[in-house]
Amino acid sequence: MNEGSLLGRIAPISGWAGFMPYFRLPVTLSYNGAMTESLDVVNVSANAYLLYAKLGFADQDSAEHYLGPAHLDSNSSMGGLFPGSPSTAWTFILPADHRLLDHVEQVRKGRDVVLRLVISVCAVPRQIQGQPNPSGVTSIKLRDATMPGNTSCSMEIPKSKWLELLKAVGYGEFHLAEIPLPRINKVKALDASLQHVQRAWEHFLNGNDRETLAACHDALEKLAKESVNASSKPDQNAFAKIVSEVEPPEKKQKLTLLLSQCASLLHLGRHEHKPPVELDHRDAELAMLLTHACMAYLSKMDRPPKGKSTTA
Repeated sequence: MNEGSLLGRIAPISGWAGFMPYFRLPVTLSYNGAMTESLDVVNVSANAYLLYAKLGFADQDSAEHYLGPAHLDSNSSMGGLFPGSPSTAWTFILPADHRLLDHVEQVRKGRDVVLRLVISVCAVPRQIQGQPNPSGVTSIKLRDATMPGNTSCSMEIPKSKWLELLKAVGYGEFHLAEIPLPRINKVKALDASLQHVQRAWEHFLNGNDRETLAACHDALEKLAKESVNASSKPDQNAFAKIVSEVEPPEKKQKLTLLLSQCASLLHLGRHEHKPPVELDHRDAELAMLLTHACMAYLSKMDRPPKGKSTTA
């Protein structure tokens, strides 16, 4: 069996959101076979895995997630492999399973990630003039161009870039539980608040728990200022005015109390005690769920909050 050395390097990854979201994984290739080892590729298979990074290296103590098979893009030509020929490139398509990504985000906790791509190539040796007729099928395991001892290609993805990829495949437009979080309707008075909600989601996905609570509180504070007046604070008085159209009175009273207690929970100053109250990822998750649900509810009231007339 002919054994060549196929080296690969993962190029910048991109994502696409749609009915079937996916990641695009370009891989540049070079073949280091002997002069008698030109090959015609007949099949390529790949599998993708995700690890977590710690201090710039894959954290061997963390679990490796199998992301599934990556399929060669139909626009990528398998063609032939020739020693010393210019580098070629293949692009692999990896489905972006949002339910799997949701599990990854629960475990990642703000860390960088490492993508590992295991690629196997089957090829038929090509007859070269003056050489004996080749026989059999060549099996090549693609090796990492930066570390040829590794029989897979790896790329570390900083958490900032990982968040960009999640957005690119549509993750974050809804965050999966057993059911999707409720969609927030378009309401002018909520526009500024939703910018803080988006910032809170980014902090949450980065593992910044205190910053998540602060951004959620900013969202409710901005709601009070936009819906009542610029000096309003997110307290019972402000929320009573925001939900003033809600009926019956008992429902309005309970809703006002709920919103004000939610704002109090999100205020970092409420957690400054001796001994200090530690905030962890569970608290950040609760903050996100409460804030998102409150905004969704307010956006769907019969008479949702109105922005100040002076607001453009």
